Amino acid sequence: MPPARRITLLALALVAALAPAAAPARTRAPHLADIRCLPVHTPRCAHGPAVPVGGRVLLRGHHFYRGMRVVFRWPKGALATTLLRTRFGWAARVPAGVPARRVWVYVRDRAKRRSHARPVRVIRIVRPVTPPPVTSPVRGLPAPFSGGGMWIWYLDKSEGGDPAAIAARARAAGIGTVFVKSGDGTNLS
Repeated sequence: MPPARRITLLALALVAALAPAAAPARTRAPHLADIRCLPVHTPRCAHGPAVPVGGRVLLRGHHFYRGMRVVFRWPKGALATTLLRTRFGWAARVPAGVPARRVWVYVRDRAKRRSHARPVRVIRIVRPVTPPPVTSPVRGLPAPFSGGGMWIWYLDKSEGGDPAAIAARARAAGIGTVFVKSGDGTNLS
């Protein structure tokens, strides 16, 4: 190989070795601008986002992608869920276990960079308990045994052992018979 060609190849190899490695294309950190309720026009959202556990929040911002982590944080804990693309925009479901209180929400990407946190109020929705329908009596059974029944294992742990309170709770649930454990063991004595 001629000396000039050797010098040129050596120079190219030296330049390639000294050149900085090409940095991979870097995405920008997520930016969370606002949080809203879904559906947007519910009365509970009139004074800022108030979402029940299991409900969804709408996230507005930039540099989001499917699969990012949405973190719900409070002073003694945090839970995360996945960011989803819906027809309304980017949304996340409030995971079970988030307490009913004001929590801070932020978005985290795969590089563990996070957005600014925004507040949201998590609420509990208490659904009324409807008593089971009263069934028609079964033929051949006495009336107390024909409807629903309730079994009490430890009397003192049910309504504090108060018979009137136990009866009121059973009546409210549509139960006509209450069974109380009256013995323990295998002997009849």
